Amino acid sequence: FIRFSLDAKVGYNRTFGLHSLNGTVQYLQESYVPMGRNMSRKWQSYMVTAGYNFSNTYFLDLVLNQSGTSVLSEGDQFRTYPAVSLSWILSNEKFMKKLDFINLLKLRASWGRSGNDNIAYDLDKRYWVETGGFMVQNPPVNPAGGGGLHPGTLAISDLTIEVADKYNLGLDAQFFNRLYLTADVFYDQRKDILVGSNNLISSVIGTGVPSQNIGRIHSKGADLSLSWKDVYHKDFKYYVGGTLSFLRTSIEENGQGYQPYDYLYQKGDEYGQCRGLEAIGYFKDQDDIDNSPKQVFSEVRPGDIKYKDQNGDGRIDDYDQVRIGYSTILPRIYYGINMGFEYKGFGIDVTFQGIGKISKMLDVQSVYWPLRNGNSNLSTWYLNDKIRWTEETKDIANVPRLTTLNNANNFRSSTQWLENGAYFKLRNLNVYYKLPQKWTDAMKINECQIYVRGNNLFSLDHIKYMNCEDFSINYPDMTSLFLGLNINF
Repeated sequence: FIRFSLDAKVGYNRTFGLHSLNGTVQYLQESYVPMGRNMSRKWQSYMVTAGYNFSNTYFLDLVLNQSGTSVLSEGDQFRTYPAVSLSWILSNEKFMKKLDFINLLKLRASWGRSGNDNIAYDLDKRYWVETGGFMVQNPPVNPAGGGGLHPGTLAISDLTIEVADKYNLGLDAQFFNRLYLTADVFYDQRKDILVGSNNLISSVIGTGVPSQNIGRIHSKGADLSLSWKDVYHKDFKYYVGGTLSFLRTSIEENGQGYQPYDYLYQKGDEYGQCRGLEAIGYFKDQDDIDNSPKQVFSEVRPGDIKYKDQNGDGRIDDYDQVRIGYSTILPRIYYGINMGFEYKGFGIDVTFQGIGKISKMLDVQSVYWPLRNGNSNLSTWYLNDKIRWTEETKDIANVPRLTTLNNANNFRSSTQWLENGAYFKLRNLNVYYKLPQKWTDAMKINECQIYVRGNNLFSLDHIKYMNCEDFSINYPDMTSLFLGLNINF
């Protein structure tokens, strides 16, 4: 592949009295040309920034970016992306000077627009594409087949790219020269997302229906960071800190089209919302099957999963899928804890990290779905950790019966296989010792550190036998240990 980048910038900066001005004019041109057809990307942008502050207390910054992308229609390839931010350092005000325990207190507000051009080429064009052939009689030999073409998917009119308007309010603070605080609340509105529209337009049109720039999704949340750093009796220094983020997304438009029941609409769902059937137990016997709504996915027998009939039509089918759990992609909660100390050269650094309010579907066949599709594995999870359905355990079973036959009814997305994806992990542990300065001076080096480091040392989660972050059966959750020597000259 070939990458090319040209960047030219002119800046201005001047201070006069209590006033300060700065600004830049920038031109940027980039291209990326990998192997393959219609894979290259080209960008061109013109950007102007301007900043003003008064008495290092009030700040105003403006950005205007005119940016173009090669994936848009010729003659309509540029879009405008403005941004503005305001900040006020209250701790520089005269009325705050008496509060000497406040080292920094800053309020921030900003709005900006960005774009995402990660879409395919030529969506604004319609091409002839290959179609089914036809037979040509050619005596005295047998008829021969001939190829054919027909008009492909309709072109997208007024093609554009996804844009996001981002709003943010923030606070930065420092107290006692030891306590540091950063807090933000934000709201993002994404629109013009390219989504399929087959469900919005009837197939009677007789040709391929193009996607449309009608998708919309918004997200809102808050971020908090808090830390304390201090030195005690010169030889002992320590720190402790944490971060906490909350994120909530909501789909406003996704091109889903008409649905016969309100609960089938995905508008209002979180991004990546888990959906499936609501499991309400297991069929006890044939009478239970005969007196229950018909489940159409496959023939059911005693011990198979029984699902709730959400619409009361006497059938269990795809129309009975509802929201279950949370998103399987984006957790609502992120958090982290970091702490450490150093005493006379010996130190420890620790980092914990975790997530919450996220769902996982136990869809690894060899572990949670045994004897399925020719798979001969039968896991300890199914045999020992769970109580499989049998005639003797029918009243206390929590997983369906075992069968060597394919069972489309039991292995569907449902609350049966829904699991809490939250975890708390020790990501990093670093134990080190710095040789005394008089030793390193004698060896003519600036610093020498011996260390032992560990990654992913333990995890508290709800997923047994598998990495709760990745259900791939190729590798387990890897724990790494390193012993090293770091010398600086």
